[in-house]
Amino acid sequence: MRCSGRVARVIFGLLLVSVVVSTNMKLLLKLRWEDVVKESWVEEPARIRDSNMPDGRATKTIELQGDANTKDTLLIGRRYSAKACHLNPPWGTPSEWTVQNSCVGKDILTPYTTARHLTCDDDKPSDISRSNGVTVALLHFANPSMLLRQLQSFASYPMEVQKQLTILVVDDGSPPGLRSIDYIATSMYESHFRLRIAQITTNKAWNIGGARNLAFHIADTSKVFLLDLDMVVPLETMQALLTWEVRNATHAMAHRFNRRKPSGKTGKHPAVALMDAAAYWESGGCDEDFCGRYGFTDVHFWKRWKADEKRLLLDRMKQFINEVDQIPCDETYITNPATLQNCTDTLKTLKLPSKNREPNRKLLQKKSIDGCWSNRYLRFQWVLQL
Repeated sequence: MRCSGRVARVIFGLLLVSVVVSTNMKLLLKLRWEDVVKESWVEEPARIRDSNMPDGRATKTIELQGDANTKDTLLIGRRYSAKACHLNPPWGTPSEWTVQNSCVGKDILTPYTTARHLTCDDDKPSDISRSNGVTVALLHFANPSMLLRQLQSFASYPMEVQKQLTILVVDDGSPPGLRSIDYIATSMYESHFRLRIAQITTNKAWNIGGARNLAFHIADTSKVFLLDLDMVVPLETMQALLTWEVRNATHAMAHRFNRRKPSGKTGKHPAVALMDAAAYWESGGCDEDFCGRYGFTDVHFWKRWKADEKRLLLDRMKQFINEVDQIPCDETYITNPATLQNCTDTLKTLKLPSKNREPNRKLLQKKSIDGCWSNRYLRFQWVLQL
């Protein structure tokens, strides 16, 4: 009897612990998801519905009410996925992704990614069938002469090459007087490539990762060529990359290039790369916690890219890109005297932020240890201008 009594007490204790743990886990899960909804969709009432995936993963379906008119599913769990929605801005108007950071221990939310990455509705550009061309994602900040020089370079390619290109200019917060659209609109010339312009209107220092995320978000080709503004692409390099694959049955591939500096020195460029748009998001994209401070954007991105052996990084050292030094306000490219003067005057008032790398160095060290990478994207206002 004494033994059976002990067994009974042990069983009762285990059951009690189980109930407490279960209650606490449910409370934690409830708080976690309510926090996401409270912080992310505070302006819209929402309902949360439980359901289960075939493999047993718990899911939460967020149903946004009112004008949002969207329904989406978030998968919770270690290395599982989350899909993010807009709050119903018309396509191309200023908008912001709404999924927040969520790190409870090692459990994180990461972007849900397929060929239809980061989209909710079926009528948005990122949801259409992707073409076989290449989007050249060209990030611009306050150097209109270099931007025009790049566009002239692309326009010098043979017609059959140009017709395979979409030039996507992402203006990363240039101030009025140095913005892309003002100079491109007054400097158009005959070309055969497709041109798109996205303007980030939020003034945010060192928003390189955010600008890259925006480029990959609105690109509507499978292949995206991420290009720094000061890197000019020779015709033979462009012709070569148009033939490269970025995904096969087993692997995704990113191709990097050999940089030739004005001094003649060459070496691998850390950022310029051709890759698959979906694979970019599968790797996590750029963590925007690093934005606002200088450094380690490329380091943290490639670290996460290489974390999966199915994502390959190929350094194409026989294919060159040429670095150039270009003053922002150059009469060679800005031929209108009034526009040139406006460029010069605005440039004088521009204050560049600090290049202190130490905060981001510490941030990378911390994230490398705890694995808590941010999944909150496009933390700024932007507009698609062209």
